[in-house]
Amino acid sequence: MNLKAIRKQVGLTQVQLAKKIGVSQPTIVAWEKGDSHPKVNHLLALSEALHCTTDELLKAG
Repeated sequence: MNLKAIRKQVGLTQVQLAKKIGVSQPTIVAWEKGDSHPKVNHLLALSEALHCTTDELLKAG
């Protein structure tokens, strides 16, 4: 499952997720498209916001 699928499964929009973890919506887009990757501190925030482990996020690409 990729980041976008995980986000949608939790029921968050890109804007909502961005606000929850303190990044911009274009940053979420870049992560979902694979144009860039979250740093460790953002991985931790993502895992909390998306109710998954950092391992699941890393496997999501």
